[in-house]
Amino acid sequence: MQEFTAKTTNIARVKLFDDESVLLEIRPFVWMYVSTGPSVLIAGITSLPLAGLIAPQMIDYAVPLGLALTLGGAALTGWQWLCWLTTAYVLTTHRLVTRAGVLAPCRRNVDLSNLQNVESSKVLGFDFGTIFVETAGEDSEFELKWIEALEATEAAILTASERRKMTVRPALQRRPGRRQLQEPQVAGYLEDPGDFED
Repeated sequence: MQEFTAKTTNIARVKLFDDESVLLEIRPFVWMYVSTGPSVLIAGITSLPLAGLIAPQMIDYAVPLGLALTLGGAALTGWQWLCWLTTAYVLTTHRLVTRAGVLAPCRRNVDLSNLQNVESSKVLGFDFGTIFVETAGEDSEFELKWIEALEATEAAILTASERRKMTVRPALQRRPGRRQLQEPQVAGYLEDPGDFED
């Protein structure tokens, strides 16, 4: 059985197995997370001067509106920054780890040997976008959103997955004591535990 070491990665604090190493640590493209908040903040800051220049008689209405936009924009910017800061993706020699969430962080560990399909979608032809990962089992799909160097990241995941499968599957096939089920002596039932043999 593999043992965890005290080694951790920088951005996701993922504990590593003794024979495990980090291949890639990434965060989403920051401006795709932190975009709406600064826009609202700038609108709030500039609303007072613009109202004074364009319609001085409306300045009494512009003050509370500008103040609300400024405070709202500042709060939204802070929240979006926290969302970005707590989102991280880590690719190791064994696993793909995702972490996201501010108030209720959620971490997902997927063994690379269970990856079945990896696809990507670019944004407007640029080399950033979303990577779609499909695995075996329930809840089998998840996304890595707003990834820069999209093609290189996708290739790294596929390469690491193939290497992991080449390591894990032969080891499972060679594992001693695998149990095989014999045909039952009475249809539908096994008479005793002796029907299993090592």
